[in-house]
Amino acid sequence: MPTDTPEARIARLDAYESRFIPKLAAALIKSVEPAISAYEQGATPSLAAAYVKDTHVGTVLEQLYRTVAVDEAKRTYDTLTEGQKAQAPGTLADGWVARARDFLRGEGRMTLQGITERTQGVVRDVLEAAQELGLSIPDAARRLRQTVTGIARERAIAICRTEINASSNAGSLWGAQATGLALQKQWLDTKDGRARPTHVAANGQKAPLDGFFSVGQGRGRYPGDPLLPVGERARCRCTQTYVPID
Repeated sequence: MPTDTPEARIARLDAYESRFIPKLAAALIKSVEPAISAYEQGATPSLAAAYVKDTHVGTVLEQLYRTVAVDEAKRTYDTLTEGQKAQAPGTLADGWVARARDFLRGEGRMTLQGITERTQGVVRDVLEAAQELGLSIPDAARRLRQTVTGIARERAIAICRTEINASSNAGSLWGAQATGLALQKQWLDTKDGRARPTHVAANGQKAPLDGFFSVGQGRGRYPGDPLLPVGERARCRCTQTYVPID
């Protein structure tokens, strides 16, 4: 059965990251501007933090999910059905686009909420520290912008690596499910010596296409699944392959 090579897949993930990391870093910076405006108008640090908006970050994540998941769904479908069916018809692609769009409103919502809450924590901590130091409002606002800008890229890297792998594996699973073939999925670790012990232990584990992998103390439909504990999905680059049902 045709398969994707690990090297080709990692190269695609790297390309996706190069595309979306700058966008997400910019969105993280923009997300604090309403909070800064509120603080400049007299809001307390806690109240100002509540003004952090998820609009910009949500827009980038939706673009990421739609791009990566749909690309990988089509790639998996075409690979698994090579020589058996025509390329994925437009109706399938439309369905994948809809699923990717809904992803952020469903399980992906937990990710967006977590990002927003962490940003709110940064806003609150920086402004409270500025008050303790007796900084003026303009100086506190300047310090907050500098802090957020300084950490935006590293945060964007961590988020993109996690969410790109998750959406890649989700899309791949959609593509496999759409083939109608009698397949099961199999966990595949990165083989680079950096995989978590729980992911090394999961390597080779098989599950029905609609089933779950057992990973550490969690269960997920694919590597990077938002249903997994954060410690089992953050920065994960494992994937799944597909094999005939035993």
